Amino acid sequence: MDLKTRIDLIELILKIVVAIGAGVWAVFLFRLLKQRELAQAALRKSEAEISDIEKKCKLADAQIRDLDLKARQQAVVTVAIQSTVQRSPEGGYILLAVVTLVNSGGRNTQIKWKDELPAFSLRQVKFHDDGTVSYEVVKELRVPLTLNPQAEPRSHILRAGGTESIHFPIHVSISGVYLLSFRGVVDETERKESAKLGAELPLAWTGSRLVFIGDE
Repeated sequence: MDLKTRIDLIELILKIVVAIGAGVWAVFLFRLLKQRELAQAALRKSEAEISDIEKKCKLADAQIRDLDLKARQQAVVTVAIQSTVQRSPEGGYILLAVVTLVNSGGRNTQIKWKDELPAFSLRQVKFHDDGTVSYEVVKELRVPLTLNPQAEPRSHILRAGGTESIHFPIHVSISGVYLLSFRGVVDETERKESAKLGAELPLAWTGSRLVFIGDE
């Protein structure tokens, strides 16, 4: 093989190597650009998801603030019943029940007594052989007027942040388990006013408690 032929052969080999290298580089560059596009698409998707989450968080925060504002604009009353039991000199037992009303809301509430069912009730709990339970009304009491306990007030306004206690003395003849219940009806006008603010008040503020009356 003469020198010229060798030179031509070497040039051909170099061209082939360059062509292969260029092809490999092109494939590598294509894959790199493809991965870059996929990464950018994934980034754009992540950014959109983060933006959507941020919007939902802002909406939830606004809803929480709205609920908090509504709660501050309405009455929120809790009812707690405490009781003590003593032997009666006349036989049986004396139950002294104290109902405590606490208005932790930001609005006064009016509780109706007049023309409503008795606010306080005492029911004897009876357990039957078939496993069922029944409640027999023993006594129902209306809220006493402060100046005249024999009379009943028309209504009572429990101010925002205020606390009121109502006492109910009851004579019980038979020992056993009893259910103490209290129900203070919310004035209908107040319920309508709260509804205008988007808050729904209950029909009544209620509470109950089970107690054992007898010799322990």
